[in-house]
Amino acid sequence: MLSTVMDESDEKKIMHAKAAFVFWTTLILYLLTLCTVSYVGVYLTYIAIPIIALSGLIMKCSKPKPEYQEFMNSTKTVLKETGKASSNALEQLNVGLKAMNNSLDKFNRTLELKQSRTKHLKARKHELRLNIIRLESGLNDVNIAAQNRTEITRISNEIDELDKKIDLIEKACEVEVSSQD
Repeated sequence: MLSTVMDESDEKKIMHAKAAFVFWTTLILYLLTLCTVSYVGVYLTYIAIPIIALSGLIMKCSKPKPEYQEFMNSTKTVLKETGKASSNALEQLNVGLKAMNNSLDKFNRTLELKQSRTKHLKARKHELRLNIIRLESGLNDVNIAAQNRTEITRISNEIDELDKKIDLIEKACEVEVSSQD
């Protein structure tokens, strides 16, 4: 007689566990489908809703004894604590991502300022380099070579001065963006 009662109790627990699994799995998948898919077919609804209702009814009717309920409550507590820990971790990740976003925004503003304020200097530097290339092609002629070398040296010095101005402007842009924050 006692073994029969234990078997019925175990069967009830197993039935409750299976019904709970089917209920929650079907419910979550159905809700996930509703939220993510623009059209949910009639057949899915005709199948999912009765399965949810039937498994929920079986789960309700086969409610386990208090010992099992105690185990379920401790499991729920563990899941809640895990959820809190996950939430805290995600909040920390969010804070880190916000800081990274601010840093990238600052970098982009600095880069935009640098590009806009040094555009004319870089264009002039490019012209001077093209002149050097043109002059170097004339170094093969002995008569023109001395004049070209002098001109190349002058242009190289001018390029160096432009580089210094560009560096100075870029540093000023960095300071300006840093002071805005």
